[in-house]
Amino acid sequence: MRDRKPLVILVALAATIPLAGCTDVVRAGSDGYGEVWALDLIQASTLHERGLTGKGVKIAIIDTGIDLSHDEFKGVEVQWADLVNGRTTAYDDNGHGTHVAGIIAAQGTWNTMLSGFKLKGVAPGASLIVIKAIDADGRGDESRVARGVTTAVNAGADIIVLSLGGESRAIFGTNTEGAVQNAIQKGVYVVAAAGNAQGTESCTVSSPASVEGVIAVGAVDRHEVIGSFSCRGSGKEGSGQVLPGIPSPVQNSRDPHKKPEVVAPGVEIVSAWMGGTYAAASGTSQAAPMVGGLLALVLEEKPSLTNRDQATVFALKEKLMVTSKKIGPLSGQPATAHDARYGYGLAQGVALLEAVS
Repeated sequence: MRDRKPLVILVALAATIPLAGCTDVVRAGSDGYGEVWALDLIQASTLHERGLTGKGVKIAIIDTGIDLSHDEFKGVEVQWADLVNGRTTAYDDNGHGTHVAGIIAAQGTWNTMLSGFKLKGVAPGASLIVIKAIDADGRGDESRVARGVTTAVNAGADIIVLSLGGESRAIFGTNTEGAVQNAIQKGVYVVAAAGNAQGTESCTVSSPASVEGVIAVGAVDRHEVIGSFSCRGSGKEGSGQVLPGIPSPVQNSRDPHKKPEVVAPGVEIVSAWMGGTYAAASGTSQAAPMVGGLLALVLEEKPSLTNRDQATVFALKEKLMVTSKKIGPLSGQPATAHDARYGYGLAQGVALLEAVS
């Protein structure tokens, strides 16, 4: 069992915030938006119907911060650490972190006038450990991200979500990989974005998603089709982007660690944004918290799978692998089949829970 060192504990309160500038802001009354389809695709809706919300599970988000004044975080318990500016009060000067946090823990306070739909996170009952390691411009140096991972472990995280390596422009190398490997050895589940292609360029899964024990997540749309931007596995995974002058070790990927491991909804995902607004965004940054939240629902039901060791993490990864839904080129293939873009398939919460039961 790991030592749990408390950070600053905050509870979000509702407040009215002026609209901040961001792209694709979704306003009340915009029918047809939302992520109900996303929750259905990964079977989170069914687990919600069974009463699972992720209660008692701690999910660490290492990102740009969180706008705790947003209505969607009202009542959510948040531990906070700022490795960029050292502020003791939670904030988000970019929006990305708030979007990721909303995918995990939105409380469902907003609804469209036409559909009555309420935005809801995958694990709205989970508590969050939000660590700001990325600045307002989406930049974060490698050592700071590594410190964020260590801080999350020390704060008692059960799951760490790293929506990094795609939209952010930080360089992730050996320090981060070492911190991630240490977290996994202590029984912490690490979920990371597989990465996004820029423009017409192709991409392979980069660090830290390329680390063996990390669950790398690619992105699909509502039709279960892979996003054109979602990075592919190479079959031989290295460290992705590393510090200049430091070689990237390459090894053959073996089950259940072939990259990416799974895919999840990550195209036009609506979530909270800074300034009390909502935004639709696409990327593997959106898919990773889907899987992180799904794991929280499973851990709530099976707390014996938390705070154990690397073997426990690897065992759950294998269950995630074989219970994934075989979509796209994987259709009709055996449970262990893997595709360079679709991974082992679409993550399935109900199937995973039944497998570990």
